[in-house]
Amino acid sequence: MDWKKLLLGMLIISIMLKIYSQQPIVGYPVVINNQINISNPNSYAVYEIDIYNPTNYTYYYDISPLSSQWFFIIGENNTMVSGYLYSGQLENIKIYMRPLGFINQIPEIVVYLHNLNVTSEFYSDIVQFTPLLYYNQPTIMNSTIILPLSINFELSSSTVNQNSFIYLIGIINNPNNYSQNLSINISSDINFSAFYNETLTPGVNIYQIPIFISDNVSIGNHQLIIYSNNNSYYLNFTVFQLNTTPVIEITKNGLEYIINITNPYNYPINYTYYLQSYYGIFSTFYPNQYYTGNINGSKYTVYNVFLLPGQSYTIYENFNYLLLAEIIATILIVLFIIFYVLLRDNVEISKEILKIDLDKETIDITINIKNKSVFPLNQVKLIDRINGPLKVKEYKIVEPSSVYKVDNNYSLNWRFDNIRRNEEIVISYTLEAKDIKEYKNIELPRAELRYGYLIWDRVKYSNGLIIRITK
Repeated sequence: MDWKKLLLGMLIISIMLKIYSQQPIVGYPVVINNQINISNPNSYAVYEIDIYNPTNYTYYYDISPLSSQWFFIIGENNTMVSGYLYSGQLENIKIYMRPLGFINQIPEIVVYLHNLNVTSEFYSDIVQFTPLLYYNQPTIMNSTIILPLSINFELSSSTVNQNSFIYLIGIINNPNNYSQNLSINISSDINFSAFYNETLTPGVNIYQIPIFISDNVSIGNHQLIIYSNNNSYYLNFTVFQLNTTPVIEITKNGLEYIINITNPYNYPINYTYYLQSYYGIFSTFYPNQYYTGNINGSKYTVYNVFLLPGQSYTIYENFNYLLLAEIIATILIVLFIIFYVLLRDNVEISKEILKIDLDKETIDITINIKNKSVFPLNQVKLIDRINGPLKVKEYKIVEPSSVYKVDNNYSLNWRFDNIRRNEEIVISYTLEAKDIKEYKNIELPRAELRYGYLIWDRVKYSNGLIIRITK
């Protein structure tokens, strides 16, 4: 291989390595021989391509012809080549090609790359070649008279789609028995120009020059101008927009939606599919090689799809039961927290003995009520019972709203409109116990607290007290 061509190939790969580091790199074709004499069955155009794997994964690669009007030899006497590309491996592949007859398509091959570690990850690259075709059939003439060249230029078609090729065909007959030089200067209104300085052998010379019509070329009428042998040739053609809309079929199987995207054309297409999910946030998608975007305020799942002729791409959308279960569980937890923390009443009531005076035969009692709830207590009623022979001597803070005597027992009742949050109420009174020293045990019943909390009626009890007197 020419060291300049090798250096150019390695330079291209080094630049691409800086741009791509997450997938294998298919380099641009390097020309070994770019001309094909179609009158010679042993004449081939020869190119080399490099495939490099900069990732940490192992890839399976497959190289196959894509153009049906061309004959390819890939590698050593193969029509297709496959193999494995390990991490850091560079594979150099030589490709031979020649047309099978009169053609109207560019020679192309496709390189498939499949990640063996991540089975859902695969790539495909189309490599295009632009060989120069010519035909010469020598004729022998004994005349010494210089005969004029017969020159004819035509296009392979009067119409062409964007992102495809049109071919300029030159048929030049050199009627003399010696070679002649001819310059061909091509210009156009599609930003294409070329200059050729050809040596015409005796006989008919045929040239086929590919011209790529990109999607930047405007739709409509255009013109090529060829200047050669002091004559100008004007060739008109029309550019149409390339149809890249695939066939999309959507079917439903239970709760699963299946979207099938198929390329019905005889050329590869790139297509962006915007999927507005059927289940909203509860949708899951496979494959997961997508991104999300917003269009006019609506959220879409976006797939960028590359399809070879006849190839299909299938998307599956399913209902995410796991996410629904997580949301329901979260709601239940929040409701429990709200009910337990915010709606649960938290009231403390305690009954205590402050002092026992045996000489005066009195017992000082306090009842403490504290509202630790989030909301206030309403319609509060405190009931404390005193068993005989004890009786109240005096009330020190708040007198009861009513006192009831049943047999020898007393029922003391206090009423409050409400008790606010964190408010504390203290009830204190003194009991008189005659001959207290004669008692072994004095039992003080639990105080009862009735109140309303939000929409519920509640009852709380204090602790009970037992006084043991030892002599």
